[in-house]
Amino acid sequence: MRKRIAALLATFALAFCLPICTPAAFAASAFDQGGSSMAAAGIESDVTYNAGNLFAVMHPVSNTDIENDLYWAGQTLDASKVNVGTSGHGSILAAGQSITLKNVKVADSVRAAAQDIMIDHAQISNNITVAAQNISLGNDVKANGVYASARTLSISGSYQGGLLVGETVSFDGTVEGDLNIQAQQINIGKNAQVKGQLVLPEGVTVNIADGAQVPNVTYSAPINTAQPTLFDDIISIVYACMAHIVLVGLFFVIIRKQLVSASIMARKRLGMMLLAGLVVFLVAPLACLLLIFPLITIPVVVLMVLVMLIIALFSIPFAGSALGMMLFKDRMNPVLAAVIGTLILTICAYLPILSFLTVIFCIIFTAGYLWMSYWDIHKTRRQERIAAQQAAMAGAVPPPPFRNASSAEAPVDVPPAPTGNPVSNVPPESYVAPPAPGTPEGPGPDDPIQQQPANGDQTAGSGDSQDTMK
Repeated sequence: MRKRIAALLATFALAFCLPICTPAAFAASAFDQGGSSMAAAGIESDVTYNAGNLFAVMHPVSNTDIENDLYWAGQTLDASKVNVGTSGHGSILAAGQSITLKNVKVADSVRAAAQDIMIDHAQISNNITVAAQNISLGNDVKANGVYASARTLSISGSYQGGLLVGETVSFDGTVEGDLNIQAQQINIGKNAQVKGQLVLPEGVTVNIADGAQVPNVTYSAPINTAQPTLFDDIISIVYACMAHIVLVGLFFVIIRKQLVSASIMARKRLGMMLLAGLVVFLVAPLACLLLIFPLITIPVVVLMVLVMLIIALFSIPFAGSALGMMLFKDRMNPVLAAVIGTLILTICAYLPILSFLTVIFCIIFTAGYLWMSYWDIHKTRRQERIAAQQAAMAGAVPPPPFRNASSAEAPVDVPPAPTGNPVSNVPPESYVAPPAPGTPEGPGPDDPIQQQPANGDQTAGSGDSQDTMK
């Protein structure tokens, strides 16, 4: 059963990571049919042209016509004089630290995520959808809609509509339809034009410059930044407790032996468990980082991440059950003890000070038990092999006949154990075992007393009795 579950997880990890590896594999491969034209444009081997789409990793893209889509990933993208979608359909999808688009023409949309995004002298037929820390759209940007989220936004250009979300938003462009701005500080420039409705939140700082054409300004409800109330916290704790109680019942149905083993191990070797769990907790992320660079080990990384997520999700009910059974074993039913231990850890996980420490402790406890259990099984099997080898060498136990599982040879015949009289060849049915030591010998089959009839014995016995009475 365990082997089947491991195989299933490995298959899921491989299937999950194949789409992730695809763009990187494109970028690392050689040029295909469009390679000659890309080489003429000065683009090196980390760029691939496939089915009309350009895949680029860590490389600038300039002076290029792209038939369909542009996919880019890396640290800094500096795209200049790029025409995306010469076939009539094409978008830019980019992710990195800094993205700059200048003198670009896009048939469809621009979708990007980075720390800094700057777009200027751009004509986008559809929408601009961007998320970053700082976003700047210049005066010569034209798009159907602009949808941006950042800490600081400086938006100019011409659009049909838009939604801007951030901490500080400065707008100095033109919108033919409605514009919704959600921010703590809003600056409307003198060149701003909003022909539809300009929706602003209440209770924030709004600066509208003279000359701005924003006749229809409406105010919506303020941004909800209130902290969760005590009632919300209580509801969350109750829900978490109920969910963990259900998991405890499921654990007792599926892995009851493991819970008992964890409680016994915690009673005898709690310090060793926590030390082993701490080592696993620190080493596992580093191993994932080291294994993520070779593409061939990415399925292993995904499998390790899945295992760590499973441990993190179920660590509180597992650790609570084991510790509850360890502390309250002699006082109450094991199931009730497990439930009480789980409830205690669940409530501690929601307390402001103990929350982080409780979660880390449960993860370390669960990881330590899994590692110690594996190590105990490995050590026990190794000792059994060594004991079997020593017994075979000493002759105490004859070694079993060797037979290779992959060989077609017949097994070695072992003579059967002797039966009957070990001294002579008397058949087993005729052999009479000798009497035990200290037992008086009885009459043999040739004894004359044994040959007398039973009535004679009785008569002789009665006669002797009569003589004695006389």
